[in-house]
Amino acid sequence: MCEIIEHDAIPELRKILSFDDFASFASIEREPFGNDFGSNSFYNMHIAVAKGHFVKAWARWDEDEQTRKYMTVEVPTFYPALLSEDRTTLANILHEWEAMTIETYKLEKMWEPHHFRLSFRFEIASS
Repeated sequence: MCEIIEHDAIPELRKILSFDDFASFASIEREPFGNDFGSNSFYNMHIAVAKGHFVKAWARWDEDEQTRKYMTVEVPTFYPALLSEDRTTLANILHEWEAMTIETYKLEKMWEPHHFRLSFRFEIASS
């Protein structure tokens, strides 16, 4: 298993240098697991937020009632921050989730925190 991780998995993971790279990697169908990443509003909303694509994030929020309910209860500051495009609050939420995930899977020894900032890309909503 260590050989497979070292020679197969790690080189593939090291190719991920951007959110777009991650989305492409996560969208690959892998048997026997399948894949719902491309259609998953929850994941795609967070990728859009991380990329500073607030119009796309709002659309994902609006289309998925289950995500809205979950986020409203679990992270009540998320939607107000999304509405006001509060990049600092949104980045802090994403950082907190990253840290919680690392702690949950006990990966602290291998973790190098990313201190990403949300981009300042502006979008014009299409009519």
